[in-house]
Amino acid sequence: MAYELEEVPAPVAETVVASLQEWFEVEDGSHLRRRARRLLARISPDLLRQRAVRAREASGLRRWVDEPGVDTWLGTFPSEEACAAWAAIDALAQQYLADGRCPRIDRARAKALTDLVTSNATIDLQVVLTTPAGATDTEPPPATAAATDLVEVRGPAAGDPLLVERGWLERAVAATAVTGHDRLGRPWIQACDNGTGAPVDPDEDLTTSAYRPSARLAAFVRARDRHCRFPGCTVAARYCDLDHVRPFPAGPTSAANLACLCRRHHRIKQRPGWRAVLHPDATMTWTDPTGRTRTSHPPDQLHPIQLPDTGTDPPPPPPGNPSLVLPDGPHSALEHHLEHAAPTDRPPTACRVEIHRPLLRAGTYDPPRHHRRPRLPRWPDTPPF
Repeated sequence: MAYELEEVPAPVAETVVASLQEWFEVEDGSHLRRRARRLLARISPDLLRQRAVRAREASGLRRWVDEPGVDTWLGTFPSEEACAAWAAIDALAQQYLADGRCPRIDRARAKALTDLVTSNATIDLQVVLTTPAGATDTEPPPATAAATDLVEVRGPAAGDPLLVERGWLERAVAATAVTGHDRLGRPWIQACDNGTGAPVDPDEDLTTSAYRPSARLAAFVRARDRHCRFPGCTVAARYCDLDHVRPFPAGPTSAANLACLCRRHHRIKQRPGWRAVLHPDATMTWTDPTGRTRTSHPPDQLHPIQLPDTGTDPPPPPPGNPSLVLPDGPHSALEHHLEHAAPTDRPPTACRVEIHRPLLRAGTYDPPRHHRRPRLPRWPDTPPF
């Protein structure tokens, strides 16, 4: 109630509280919230309308990394868009559940959501095969197959092409769980530091004499750092500045002298007493005005965490094994309306909770009274749908 009446004028809030006084001890928070909104819609509909406009403007979708191999999405959507989208997702999820592709309805809905999104969009993926620096000529197996089974591979710096066997390349690409090529239709190989696993530019092919980095150099640095290089900062590289660690022109515009810094830490680096050093292995050492030193490590792209390829879903239960939880049925538009409809005007029967007092006085025990089952509200004989 405090949240619902936070932005409401005091006289209107007093009216709502007085009208809902009889429901405070018999209803839970969700029912009280709905009753408060219905009263506000009758007393001051403009306040509720302004709140709905602000909430719709703030709707959006966010994503962050959660458990290994799992991402978390959190989204808020306008009600009419969410109703139509949920109907499509739930219909496809019920089909997945009937076909045995997913063991649970929530997992089926998650897969239905991603399938519907990817099937209605054009996605360009770029595969980068990482290899230790200086080993690009010896890392792939020797080309012993016929000429028709060889594939020409070039690195991002457009150096000398490599001839590798198609089977080896397909296995390497399959290990990344995606397929794709660059604009010229060629796979990419990126040299990485042996220790940190960060992409490096050993031949300095991306170095430029200008102050602003080229598009290829900027893409290389952002792909190497992934986020702000200040210790502990997680701002994505796309929102960061490309900072010359050693100021230009004393420091060149090269991969060995550029780092991603968010605007806040970019300004902190320029304050007196701060010092940053970018090492050849892409580690970055920071020294604050008190003399404390911390090191920022780049993401290891040469030795990523390898998860076993056992599929995205657990195996379905064996036939004849009954499920402990009944699968959730399809959600129709009528059911969606009933979930958001107003409850009945009759207050439900209150549940009485008794507190036992086992000790009346020292050495005396009072046995508990008979436990009474809570009386639940009776459902109508005819189901609403």
